[in-house]
Amino acid sequence: MFRRAKLSRQRNLEPREEEPLRRYEYSAPGDMVHLDTKTVRNYHEEVIRDEKNVYRYKLANKGAGTQCLQVELDDHSRYGSVSVKSDETAESGTKHLM
Repeated sequence: MFRRAKLSRQRNLEPREEEPLRRYEYSAPGDMVHLDTKTVRNYHEEVIRDEKNVYRYKLANKGAGTQCLQVELDDHSRYGSVSVKSDETAESGTKHLM
């Protein structure tokens, strides 16, 4: 099993020397801001009662609508913020940045 995975020799277990990662960071806050949006569905519970008077709860999204999750992350300071909006328009996105 170790031979097939090429782990039977000591030299294969030791990590290889690779060149270091090149990380970048902008010099001032606000130079680079990462923005991301995600549309998520709303759900509401439906109560269902059967013939034995047993109540069950069912999550349904039909007609429940959607919300937009907006995320902002500053590269220099690593400051992040998240807001939930009802729509995904440019106006609501710029209000999040202010």
